[in-house]
Amino acid sequence: MRRLYFVVPLVVLLAILFSADDPAASTTTVGSADSTAHSVALNDQGRLVVLLIDSLRLKTLEADGVMPELLEFSRRHDSWLVPVHTCAANFTYPCLQTLFEGRQSPFVAGLHNFTGRASDADSVPAALERKGRNVAIASNISLVSLYGRHASHALNVEDWPINHLERDLQTFDVVHAWLDDDQVDDLFIHLLGTDKAAHHQLPGTDGYNEHFRLVDQKSGEFIEALDLTRDHLLITGDHGHDEAGHHTRDSIAILAGPRWTELFEVLPQPDELDQTELIYFMNLALGLDLPLQYEGRHFLIDEHLNLNASPMAAAYVEQTSALLSAAGHDTKDLTAAVASHRADRALQYERSLFYFLPLLVAFFFWLLVLHQLVREESDEQTHERIKRPWLLQAALAISCLITWKL
Repeated sequence: MRRLYFVVPLVVLLAILFSADDPAASTTTVGSADSTAHSVALNDQGRLVVLLIDSLRLKTLEADGVMPELLEFSRRHDSWLVPVHTCAANFTYPCLQTLFEGRQSPFVAGLHNFTGRASDADSVPAALERKGRNVAIASNISLVSLYGRHASHALNVEDWPINHLERDLQTFDVVHAWLDDDQVDDLFIHLLGTDKAAHHQLPGTDGYNEHFRLVDQKSGEFIEALDLTRDHLLITGDHGHDEAGHHTRDSIAILAGPRWTELFEVLPQPDELDQTELIYFMNLALGLDLPLQYEGRHFLIDEHLNLNASPMAAAYVEQTSALLSAAGHDTKDLTAAVASHRADRALQYERSLFYFLPLLVAFFFWLLVLHQLVREESDEQTHERIKRPWLLQAALAISCLITWKL
């Protein structure tokens, strides 16, 4: 009879699992980046270049003599410096997801998605790949593992047996070669050594200042190799850091490129951006559809803006309207359509939780039964039965099924 205590919870769990509808099946969660009917034409002559300086912050940029090249660049008439509030998780991997997917990472925000990898279809690199663009990525395993499958060139700098500063500087040698490669359209460069300098050298020390100064010098040379009358350059950090070298949610973004110049002719420069919103500028630069999971502001959906002054901006609003209409929303009022779509997504999360909670309750019930058996039985044979590996294997199998189903 006691053996039924082991079997019944398993049966209940499996019954709930396979009787539950897939909460995401009836709704669209991936942006229609493949659609071309309403897409703004890609600027085939220009590139999207993202330079991620790990742990970049405003205080270091403005420190005397530490990053003079980028500081001067940020003050040019054709570039914009904006503070950025980075991801909620406040470390590199989820902040990369927030940056390139336009939402808080599923690690902290998504009940429907138990893995980071499953969401990459909505990312900027994936959208570029679907448009036939060749993407090059230089980073460590974080960015490469997230989006490397969408890249024609992917470099893991940790394969180089050299120190962090040398890796940062040598990365520039590789990306300069990519700039001269006709088979590379867009570049995503992640310099990781600056974060190590913040943690281990600490802000204000000679080692810290030297690391950032040399990276700044190479960054200046890299910017000079771009044609910012065609290319779009975003320089930002995955997060910031404080005086003790610990991560903070305060970073910056420097933007430069022709479409952004046109954008800021009709849009007042924001006082601050959320990291979820940087995808808006990246996708607008090349006319890519915003993913429907986008959580930031729709800057151009504002009745006070004069979109007639910018055909590009007006076309991008029309493109967004077409996406929302395809998702089943009335787009006569775009602000209301965005709100309606986000309400629908919130219901998806609630449905996921609704289906997941019975599984969780049943699982804890199973644990309580096992605990009671241990308390009631004192003989060695019972203890050995409970310790058998099939219990652990069954629990792992159920966890995998839950992940697959939800």
